[in-house]
Amino acid sequence: MVDMWAPWCKPCLSLKPTLRQLAKELHGEVVIAELNLEDNPFITEKYSVDRYPMFLFFVDGREVERIVGTQTRESILATLSKITEKEHE
Repeated sequence: MVDMWAPWCKPCLSLKPTLRQLAKELHGEVVIAELNLEDNPFITEKYSVDRYPMFLFFVDGREVERIVGTQTRESILATLSKITEKEHE
C-alpha cells in the first residue's frame, strides 16, 4: 500500500500516526509506504492522483485497488484484507 500524500494536506497528516502504527503491526505481511507527491510530482500524473489523501494498493507491482479521502483504520484494514484474501485464493 502506498500513501500518496502532500505536506499541505491536513487529512493526510492526521492519518500518519494510524498508518505508521499499521505498518508496524502488519510488518512482514504487507508493506505500507509513504510517498510525498511534492517531492515526486511525476507520480501525480503517472497514477492520476488528483485528490488527497489517496492510497494505492499494489500486488506484484500492479495496482489492484485505490481508495481516496480520509479513511478509518478499519476501512484500511478491510481493503488490505480483501486484497490479501484474493491473493490466497
